[in-house]
Amino acid sequence: MNKFTNWLDKRFEVSRQGSSLTTECRAGITTFLTMLYILVVNPTILSKAIAIPGVDLFPELMTTTAIVIFLGSCLMGILANYPFAIAPGMGLNAFFAYSVVLGMGLSWQVALASVFLGGILFLLVTTTGLRSLLAHAIPMCLKKASAAGIGLFLGLLGFIGSGTIVKHDTTLVSLGDLTLAGPLLTGAGLVITVALMVRKVPGALLLGIIAVTVLAMLSGAPVFNGQAFNGFESGIMHMPIWPSHLMFAMDLKGAMNLTVAGVIFSFFFISLFDAFGSITALAERGKFVSENGQVPRLSKAFLADAGATTLAGLVGCSAATPFAESAAGIGEGGKTGLTAIVVGILFLITLFFWPIASMIPAVATAPALIIVGAMMVSACKGIEWENLRESIPAFLTLLGIPLTYSIADGVALGVISYVGIHLLAGEGKKIHPILYILSVLLSAMLVL
Repeated sequence: MNKFTNWLDKRFEVSRQGSSLTTECRAGITTFLTMLYILVVNPTILSKAIAIPGVDLFPELMTTTAIVIFLGSCLMGILANYPFAIAPGMGLNAFFAYSVVLGMGLSWQVALASVFLGGILFLLVTTTGLRSLLAHAIPMCLKKASAAGIGLFLGLLGFIGSGTIVKHDTTLVSLGDLTLAGPLLTGAGLVITVALMVRKVPGALLLGIIAVTVLAMLSGAPVFNGQAFNGFESGIMHMPIWPSHLMFAMDLKGAMNLTVAGVIFSFFFISLFDAFGSITALAERGKFVSENGQVPRLSKAFLADAGATTLAGLVGCSAATPFAESAAGIGEGGKTGLTAIVVGILFLITLFFWPIASMIPAVATAPALIIVGAMMVSACKGIEWENLRESIPAFLTLLGIPLTYSIADGVALGVISYVGIHLLAGEGKKIHPILYILSVLLSAMLVL
């Protein structure tokens, strides 16, 4: 066993990065718990569009979701050695279901082909180096704003998941009932977790999640899908259902027309800027950014993301992206790809023990998301707020990401405004030529 642990340490440069195998595993568990919801949410959204009469596809969609997380996260860990977990993206799954299938009327088989072909386009752009060039063309103020914007996004997810923030017909959102179990448990989790972090207790985020889960169980709070914890009535183990109806079900022939070409490019651009925003923000959070503001091994990270999206189309799932919740694992000390691989393995195991995984309610992970989000907002200090040419596009990105519920849309608003402001201010020569092309394409994507 010593030889294996030594090999792991050397292969992922764990000790060299100032980490340990224990820390990387703990970080992987933390990230896993904060993004566990996707294993249910993604099938719920996709099942609105992917349907076969007389067949319950929900268990199969759950299996494909776990497969994509496992393969994508392992690709990220092995190729790029970053602690960034990859999973089917929120927003990308909604675009797949509500816009492409239900909105445009395309079959889900053609939609899967669009995901696959978008992934192939990803791979082509990545292997030619163009994707890294695109990322390097983005100004530093937008990279900083993306990191901070994702921090606000994570905080918003935590507040919504706990019921602290609720929908409102007039004001869109409003403060929820703070006397309910969700906000109370989240508040307790915040206090416990921050206190542990201040005391520099190892595994503070993970311990906070466990503490809130135990409190919810012991108190009988109705936070387990709206009910109190009632044990494991149907056992703790279920065999996963193989996605025989979804594997290789894509319709490539049906995707070969001009109408679908727009869908393919939409998947490509949304995934591109989702990935760019997430990787930049996570690299900033983990202090992986070099002195000149670039992310080392960026092309390899993009390659992992492109490969995951391509595989998603093959196995019957929506497009994948690096998950912002990976910041929780980074906050727990994760510094290498071993963290991402642990996440992937845990999702596969969860398919067999889903009842146990369901013990972790949203209110338990909400404090971790809020705390990590607060730490990521510190990226704002690197923005020149007095320079309106940079601060306004940065602000639109910062605010756009949480309010549109889309990393891609927020980054797009920043890029378009950055180019427009500089051009009209007579400083068009300072703009990277690629940004002009991007702003036109992103404008078309947002409008169309």
